[in-house]
Amino acid sequence: MDSTNLMLERADRGAMPELTAFVAASQTAGQGRLGRTWVSEPGSSISLSLLLRPNDRARKGWLTLMMAASVRATVEQFAPESKPLIKWPNDVLVVERKISGILAKALGDEVVLGVGLNLKSQQGAPETAIALDELGCDASFDEVLFELLTQFRARYAKFQSDAHWAVSDLAAEFREHSATLGSNVIAMLPGGSQIQGLVSDIDADGNLLIESDVIHTISAADIIHLRN
Repeated sequence: MDSTNLMLERADRGAMPELTAFVAASQTAGQGRLGRTWVSEPGSSISLSLLLRPNDRARKGWLTLMMAASVRATVEQFAPESKPLIKWPNDVLVVERKISGILAKALGDEVVLGVGLNLKSQQGAPETAIALDELGCDASFDEVLFELLTQFRARYAKFQSDAHWAVSDLAAEFREHSATLGSNVIAMLPGGSQIQGLVSDIDADGNLLIESDVIHTISAADIIHLRN
């Protein structure tokens, strides 16, 4: 398929139950943030898109970090020494290289949440990418997919039951395993401006707090980590 996200967007979602998943081992037009492409060579990565109908739509911005936390835990399960970290808002890194990217799109009251997870090294991938096989993991596509879905379903069930409780736990998980908190960064904002400063925390909405001349609350940005 071209893209699991696009396929789910085009589908008759009204006939589908929540947590319907579209999965591919190869994509011809994988999507990344800000119009970028996501390299997905045959059999080398998991491309997954989920149909979500969050009860608490005011907190749906947390779903991207929820998936990032789920991916991070999955990578750690198969590569215990890898120390994967979450880069706000939508990446999972190992040794500062990207093993997974996440893309969410709101469609009315629904959310299409997509994730790509690198299983094997790919010829067309950038040097900043890394895959599970480089971490000594030889788990199958199905084994990794099963673990990822298990991790996400547990967090999402908690969110649907009590979003306040779930978000509190997610924030704590992010703080413990964040590549971004405590880092000096440049935030490239959607309008083209940028902010440089120290990342001090995330707020109750999952926004990034950056300290420079004042404390800036960032809801969307491309984050560049600077060497401390």
